[in-house]
Amino acid sequence: MNSDSNKPIPAWMFGLTAAASFGFGIFLFVVVPHWIAAWALGTKVENGLLFNLVEGAIKLAIFVAYVWLVGRREHIRRVFEYHGAEHKVVFAVENARPLTPEGARPFDTPHPRCGTGFALLTILVSIVCFSFLPQFESKIVGALWRIALMPVVAGVSYEIIKLTTHPKWGKYAILVMTPGLWLQRLTTRQPDDAQLEVSCAAMKAVLDAEANLQK
Repeated sequence: MNSDSNKPIPAWMFGLTAAASFGFGIFLFVVVPHWIAAWALGTKVENGLLFNLVEGAIKLAIFVAYVWLVGRREHIRRVFEYHGAEHKVVFAVENARPLTPEGARPFDTPHPRCGTGFALLTILVSIVCFSFLPQFESKIVGALWRIALMPVVAGVSYEIIKLTTHPKWGKYAILVMTPGLWLQRLTTRQPDDAQLEVSCAAMKAVLDAEANLQK
């Protein structure tokens, strides 16, 4: 007997959900902090670095509070345990350890090349990038300029994360990523062996697919 729950999600619904989520993230983490900073300091403040430091602090506070509140939900905690399992397995591969729960278990859950760390890094990079913007009297214009610069912020942040594997600059890049490693204490949990087995199986599938592409 067929069930509607077994039907795949239509592409338009997936696209609409992704667009709505992206729009919500831009509004909450870009527009709202800018408007709060503009309200608190005024749009005519001469010190652009001060304005962006305050804006960045507000953005960081909203982001950490959001992650903390989301993590309090029971089913999200389960997701965070799988997140920790994923990182342990990645560490196992990078250190040539067996792809088994025993091989991955000794490693910690935070990882320098993680989406959580990337999100936090974009906040830090945005403080620097937005400091070059002039102060706009209109909050809307200021917010639009920040949205327009987000690809630059994301690109710079991505390049910094890539440097964590560089033999010369890696240690400096990892130092920059240290706040992201701290934040991952909120988004990762210690997994059980069953979750590690799932992550090991997923990693094996990825490695097999990469090997087939290289043939």
